[in-house]
Amino acid sequence: MSTYTNYVVTDHRIMLGKPILKGTRLTVELILRKLAQGATHKDTLHKIRTRPL
Repeated sequence: MSTYTNYVVTDHRIMLGKPILKGTRLTVELILRKLAQGATHKDTLHKIRTRPL
């Protein structure tokens, strides 16, 4: 079974320790904010996949 710990990590050296998606600098806060503002899952996934590290 997959849990959030497979995808979300924290590291004090990245984004001041905020929870981020593993392998990116995208914070969980940002993703949730975008979804709350009406962004679609498709738009959000596209931005995650095309964003350089």
